[in-house]
Amino acid sequence: MDYKKIYNSIIKNRIENVYDGYTENHHILPKSLGGSDDKSNLVKLNAREHFICHLLLTKIYDYHTSSGKKMVKAFMMMMCKSENQKRYITSKEFKVLREKFAQIQSESQLGEGNSQYGKRWNWIHNNKTRELKKLDLESNLPVGWEYGNIFDLDKIELLNEQLKQEKIIKKEIMVNQLNSYYEIYKSVGFEEFVNITGYTKSKPNLVTSFKRHVKSFIPQN
Repeated sequence: MDYKKIYNSIIKNRIENVYDGYTENHHILPKSLGGSDDKSNLVKLNAREHFICHLLLTKIYDYHTSSGKKMVKAFMMMMCKSENQKRYITSKEFKVLREKFAQIQSESQLGEGNSQYGKRWNWIHNNKTRELKKLDLESNLPVGWEYGNIFDLDKIELLNEQLKQEKIIKKEIMVNQLNSYYEIYKSVGFEEFVNITGYTKSKPNLVTSFKRHVKSFIPQN
């Protein structure tokens, strides 16, 4: 079973169809795996979808690996109940309901008894736009179109890595600027520093930035 595909479909559905009710923020690429808090890595899911997505993540990542172990721990945390979080069933109840659901689905989808027999819903895309269409199994796609959805977890991981690199570069630029600022500040004092640089924040704010990011910073009495 393609668990990543199922995961992607849940995420994609909620990105395109906002849920009208109680929702929870979900990191598409989990924070424990390096996912960012950037909007592109966040989606609002209802409680059931959030639970299912974390279950799927335990199957997407091999539990023998560090990433897999983190996903198992994250899922087990979601199984915990508190006074304000009574939305998740126990593992035993989940197993029973899952087996029953699988059996019902199997029986309802047999041969011509299936109302969708001979047809399928598919996402198709041309790398610019995407559409959900009900197609005959033997139908040919329009020229330039392919089966599948543009969105997938792999692309989110790639985007997350790009964002991380951008943050590293931005931090390097900021640290270099603060080092330059510190040299000016040491030489002329805060008031003249403001006149030279156009700095708009307070002196305590500037000194705090020096403490955090300038290795050569020496506090002044």
